Parts: sequence; C-alpha cells; structure tokens
Amino acid sequence: MAARYIYIYICMLICTANSCFYGFSLCAYYFLFLFLRAAASCNCTFPLHTEKTRIDCITPHMPEGPRVLLLGGLGMIGRNFLKYIADHELASYVRVADKKVPEMCFLTQVYKDLLALPYVEVVQVDLSQKEHVDRVFAGEPFSIIVNLASETRYGHLDVMYERSILQLRTLCARKAARKGGCQRYVEVSTAQVYESNNKSPSKETGTRLKPWTTMAKYHLEAEGAVSSISQLPWVIVRLPIVYGPGDICGLMPRIVCAAVYEKSGTCMEFLWGKDLRIHTVHVQDVVAAMWHIVCAGAIHEVYNVVDDGDTTQGSLNAVLESMFKVKTGYFGALMSNLASLKLEELVEEANDGHMEPWTKMLREHGISVTPLSPYLEPELLYDNPLAVDGSKLRALGFRCSCPKVAKELLDDSLDYWVSLGLFPR
Repeated sequence: MAARYIYIYICMLICTANSCFYGFSLCAYYFLFLFLRAAASCNCTFPLHTEKTRIDCITPHMPEGPRVLLLGGLGMIGRNFLKYIADHELASYVRVADKKVPEMCFLTQVYKDLLALPYVEVVQVDLSQKEHVDRVFAGEPFSIIVNLASETRYGHLDVMYERSILQLRTLCARKAARKGGCQRYVEVSTAQVYESNNKSPSKETGTRLKPWTTMAKYHLEAEGAVSSISQLPWVIVRLPIVYGPGDICGLMPRIVCAAVYEKSGTCMEFLWGKDLRIHTVHVQDVVAAMWHIVCAGAIHEVYNVVDDGDTTQGSLNAVLESMFKVKTGYFGALMSNLASLKLEELVEEANDGHMEPWTKMLREHGISVTPLSPYLEPELLYDNPLAVDGSKLRALGFRCSCPKVAKELLDDSLDYWVSLGLFPR
C-alpha cells in the first residue's frame, strides 16, 4: 500500500517537472498530502471510502477479504449495508444474523438475491440469549462486526427494551471481545440520546446526554456497556431519523398520514411549528458512512451521521405537499403546549381518525397485510427537537450523496412498498 502511494507521488513529481502550471502543482501536492494523511491514520486493511473515489478505491473481492458479521442484518439498514458490501465487493464472507427469517422481512427481489450469494450466510437467532450469541460467533473470527440488532418499535414496557437492547448489546460486545480477531466493532445507536435542543445541533462531545425516549435510554446504557470493554475496538454511530427504501418507522408514518389526509381532503396539522428540527439521513448514506468509519475512523470514538439538509417540520411538509394533494398547517406554541397536557389522549384520538380511512384505502386496493401504518407514537410528538451535528464525520472526508430530503427520494421510499403491493397507489 505504501509503495503505491510513493509511486503516485513520484508520478506527480514527473508531471510537475514537465508542466508550467505551477499553481496547479501546488494544489495537487496539497490534496495529495491530505489524502496520504487520511490513509496513514487508518490502521486497518479495508478499502477506504472517500467522497471523491467512492468506487475507484474499492479493492476487488478476494478470498482473503474481511469477514463481516451483521447483527440485526435483515432490517432496513442491515440489508442496505449488505448491498453496499456486495456492490463494491468488500468482503470474503458475510454472516447475517437476525431474529426474523427473510420471508418475514418484506424484501424485494434485489435483497433476496443478495442473501443467496455464495459468500452470504443467514442465521436466525435471538441475540438476547447467550447460547444464540455463541452460535452466531462460532467459527473463524470476524474482522468487522456491526450491531444493528435492537427493538425498533416504540411504546413498549422498559423490560422489553432492557432485554432487546441493553442485554443484547452487552452479550454481543462481550462475546466479540472474548472471541478476538475483530478490527472494528460498530455499535449503531440513536441521536435521541442527546438532550433535545432546537438551537444548537448536538455534537459527539460537549453536549449533554439526556435520552427523551425509553428506547434511547437503553441505547445509552448499551453504549456505556460496550465502551467499558477496553480491549474491544468499538466505535459508536449515532443516527437521527433514517429513511429510504424499506423504511417503516422513519419518515414512512408521515408519508402514510399524508396519503390519508389526501384521501380525506382535510388539512394535516402538526404540533410545535414549522421550525422544529427533525434531522434525517438517507439509508444509502448511513451504510456508506459506516464503511467509511470502519476504514478511516478512530477506535473508541463516537460519530454522528446526518445529512446536510437541516430538516425541519416545515421543509419535510413542503416535500409531502409536493407528493400528495394535501395542505399542512401548525397549531402553534400556545395550542401545542395546551395539547401536550393531554397529549396521549389526543394522539389516541388522532390515530383512531387515521386508521379508519387507511383501512378503507387498503381494502379498496385488495391489501390485507402491510407493515405500514399512519399510527403516530405519542413519545415522538412532544416538543423534542432532533438536531445533530455531523462535522466530525465530514472532517474524515465523508460527504452525503443524498444531502437533503427531496421528493424523488421519498418517491423512491414509497415505490419500494408499491412494488411489493403493500401501499395503496
């Protein structure tokens, strides 16, 4: 690897000697210096993902390539991470572990084909049980381990999150440390662990940690359990709202609600105003960022992954209005504060109002089963902005390919479900 960089440097010297473009040469040296410094900081042998050479820098798929373990690998992020690995030929072997079987995961043919690749193995396990964790880690060690396994639905009792997040994450991290051979252990968490603040986006350091959902509370405890294992080369990735093909719990509930309000012809109104920040990131950028962090990130560090769009309720609703024939509005601060006193009761009433027309729409299109719903979780409707600072990851050279929420991206998310016959359109 070092010889290749020296070769490139010599070639540039030769080119400069035969060129009168002195200013261009200085710029070329500067960018080469930045590239070599980033490469030198990477202590692993994985191909580096950079914004400028997103594909060119990927080494060919080879038998001696890294072995990858995806925990919770059949969810939206996991399946897209597998696609990223396969598209760029990054691994010699991938084991996908999930509590569900593929037939229950609403996969399009693209993802079914990925699971059928000869170097991909799918294992159904309950990772909150030690004997299942032992089975997943059996065999040769894994170079890269990504833990996406988690309870992702809101509204459960604490005991569910304690088992499906804290206990699960602790068992897997301890097993990885005992097994050895791991070069990067990626703990995927949520940005809901930060204290909500609409003015200053939360940074990885210097921001108070104050989880505002029960799920986030146990993710933060899991982060603590993982980070306490000093011999484990962990990195923690904190995510805002993730959307894209296969999305169920991110932006899809709002999209489904917009379809319902289009059907009813009424205004879709929101609490807290248009300036409430609800930061986002496309799943395509999540998986690219995770690989970039594996290669260029330092161990025992935390990284936020967020797009550049500074998404707010207002900007998102503008996109929804362009997708559907629907008008959006806001109750304002006074009405929102009054409503928050009886929020659960009001949300229950609103959800009842959403579900009846949604059920009718499904019936009209012959859809009997779908994971999609306009049901809104009360826990997410309090005055809790989600604002995240992604400058630390940008300093590593990463750039989002989907810098902001756009109509074509949400159309793509919707088309995923339309293609499966699970959205009435």
